[in-house]
Amino acid sequence: MNKIKKFKISLRRKEIARRILRSNLDLKAAGISDEFELDKFIVRLYAALNPGVVYKLFEEKSLELESIGIEHKDMFSACVVNLGPVIEEKIKEFDDNITLTTAANIVLFEFLKNAVQFVNDLIKEQAEKEEFETQGIEVLYTPIFAYAQEPKFLQEAPRIDRDIALKAIPVIFNSLNTEKIGVKFEEGIITPKATVAFLVPWNKKKKKRK
Repeated sequence: MNKIKKFKISLRRKEIARRILRSNLDLKAAGISDEFELDKFIVRLYAALNPGVVYKLFEEKSLELESIGIEHKDMFSACVVNLGPVIEEKIKEFDDNITLTTAANIVLFEFLKNAVQFVNDLIKEQAEKEEFETQGIEVLYTPIFAYAQEPKFLQEAPRIDRDIALKAIPVIFNSLNTEKIGVKFEEGIITPKATVAFLVPWNKKKKKRK
C-alpha cells in the first residue's frame, strides 16, 4: 500500500479561471471585479488544500471483491484521493452567495481532477516498470457539489454500478486503510466529501511482432 500526504497538486490557475469565466457567472456582483481578483480567489482556495492519497496494487484476484461484482482479468490498483477537510470548510463561508459557491465548487472539482491525474500517472509509471500497461480509470465514487459539474475527464470515465460500488467501498477502504489520510466511510457516506475513489486495471503488455 502506498500513501502520500500533502502532495503537490498543479494549480493551473489560468485553466481554472477559464472554466469559471465560461460558466457565465455574475462575478462582479459577487465582488470579483476583474481577472486579478479571480486569480486571488483561486489561490486562496489552493492554499486551503491538504491532499492525501492511498493506493494499492491487487496482484491476485480478491474473492471478496469478485463476490461483490468487481472482476478484472489481470491486476488492478485501487486508489482513494482526498483534498482534506479545510477546503470544504472554506467553501461553506460562501453558503449565502450562490455565485461564489458555484465558482468555488468549480475550482474544487478542477483540483480533484488534477489530483486524480497525478496519481493515475504514478500508477502508469509503476505498471510500465512491471511491463504492464494501464487502462482508463473506473470510478467508484465522486462527490456531488451544488451548482458545479464534474470535469469532462471524470464525467466520461466508466463508472462502477452504484450498488456494487457501495458494497465494494468498505472492503477497499479497509484494505487501503484510508483513515491514514482522514477518509472514512460510515453509514453509506464518505467524509471528507472532496474525495474520489477509483480503480485502475492493469494489462500485460503484448509483445511486438518482429
